[in-house]
Amino acid sequence: MILGSSHVSATNYECFEPYYLEKGGCFTGVDILYWAAFQKNLEFASMEDIDSETTEPHLAGPGSIRFMEYDWNPGLRAYFGYQSPCDFWDARIIYTYYHAEAVKNIMDSNDQDSFQYSAALLIPTTPGLAEGFQCGQGKTTLDYTTIDLQAGLTIDCLRRSLIVHPYFGLRFLEIDRDLTAHYDNELLPGFIGTDSDIIRDAVDYHYDFRGAGLHLGMDITHHLFCNVNFVSDCATSLIIGESDIQYKQLVQTKVGEEFITQETLVDLSEKECILVPGIHISGAFEWRYDCRNCQYCICRTGYEFHYWFQTPQFRKIFETGKTLDANDGNLGLHGAFIKLEYHF
Repeated sequence: MILGSSHVSATNYECFEPYYLEKGGCFTGVDILYWAAFQKNLEFASMEDIDSETTEPHLAGPGSIRFMEYDWNPGLRAYFGYQSPCDFWDARIIYTYYHAEAVKNIMDSNDQDSFQYSAALLIPTTPGLAEGFQCGQGKTTLDYTTIDLQAGLTIDCLRRSLIVHPYFGLRFLEIDRDLTAHYDNELLPGFIGTDSDIIRDAVDYHYDFRGAGLHLGMDITHHLFCNVNFVSDCATSLIIGESDIQYKQLVQTKVGEEFITQETLVDLSEKECILVPGIHISGAFEWRYDCRNCQYCICRTGYEFHYWFQTPQFRKIFETGKTLDANDGNLGLHGAFIKLEYHF
């Protein structure tokens, strides 16, 4: 994988002693990640012109859509492996974890009296649902975890100016996402009326996908000069697993400083076995330092991109009765990484 690849034979250039091709040995490393996530279907609300002659919610008319957007967040990847000193086969285990949050707050303003917000995450046919709201919040969190058991072969090409490293293995994938949203009908909840009179509509959504499957790819080390190389990587994954989705639409009442659930209007649960394919691409510059005594270190910095297809997504239900497929979403992860690796 990009991502934790190590190529022992790639060090045997003019600047290095030739014993690296023969010794093999253990290696370990850690990658500091700085990623951003993106998903489709993250619209939280639409701002609509209530003075318009259109009677139905009009996303094509005056107004705009409000989205939840993920911030950049750090992550971690750690790995340990061993390379055979005889045939240049290697094996490794790689652990990756990343957490991200997306939050969107909306508040009415005095210069927008002709506009109101429409809730995008509530089921519009729910009895007693308010036609619009003045303020609210949407928040979604993402926890992404992979564990790879991987084997690869280092192939020396073009007199060690090009090192090819095909690899294959088993990948375990877990995607855990929570989404909460609330829509308030007062500009400042708690300011008008008593606490017991403040009621809001809310959404509590959760999905969890766990699966395992094949992961294979190839990384190529291009020798630039002396101890400096450029490493490119391309891989693909095919994961089979089960998605567990729960959706609740609630009516909440404020008691003191907290909101508690007064009534559960909708409670849906779905479980389905699905196939999730993915692609992974990266490029990085690396620098190798010879510690002698058959030991050396690697420092690598670059950019990587991961994209998963057919992931679970928020199932929206429209007034016409049509719904979005709960397993027709996507998940993209991209960002920079810094690798520190030690061979011994």
